[in-house]
Amino acid sequence: MVIDYHKISINSPEFNNFIQLYEQSFPLDERRATADLIEAMRSEKQFHVMGVSEGGQFLGFLSYWIFDDLDFSYGEHFAIVPTARNRGIGGKVLEHMVKLVQLPMIIEVEPAETPLAARRVEFYKRMGFQPWEGINYVQPAYGADRSPMPLMLMTIGFSGGEQSVRQAAQVVKERVYHAQ
Repeated sequence: MVIDYHKISINSPEFNNFIQLYEQSFPLDERRATADLIEAMRSEKQFHVMGVSEGGQFLGFLSYWIFDDLDFSYGEHFAIVPTARNRGIGGKVLEHMVKLVQLPMIIEVEPAETPLAARRVEFYKRMGFQPWEGINYVQPAYGADRSPMPLMLMTIGFSGGEQSVRQAAQVVKERVYHAQ
C-alpha cells in the first residue's frame, strides 16, 4: 500500500478521527483543549496538521508549525493509530515531514525516564534527531487548567549549536504557547 499525506482541516472527513487520536494519545497537560486546537487550525497560518492514511484508512497525523521567517519548524504532536504502530509507518511519516518542510525542526519529548519514553527518544535518534539533554526545558501550560511539563528538546538540521536551539525554544514558547 501507498501512504497518502494530506492536510487536515476542520472540514476534512478525517477531522473527527484526528481529534479522537489526539485526545487518546496525549495526556491532558500535553495537549490543547479541543476548542483551542480548532481555533489554532482556523487562525494560525503557520500551524498545519498533516494527516496520514493508507488505502483510505486514517493512520495518524503530525501537527507542526513553520517559522519560515526564522528558518525553522516545530513538530508539535505526532501520533499513529495503535493498530498501525510497529510497522515502520511512523518513520516514513517523519522522513516525509522533514523533506516536506525543508527546514530545521525542533520537537519536545518526554525525558527517557520510563521504558515507553526511552523508546520514543530512541526512535527520534534513529530518525536523525539530536537530544539536547543539557538544556533544562519546561513546556509552558496549554491553558489555565493545564500544568507545565518538563520535557527534553530534540532537533534535526540545526547547525548553530545549543544557542540556536535555545533561541528556537524561546520562539516556540512565545508563538505557540503565548508564554515568555
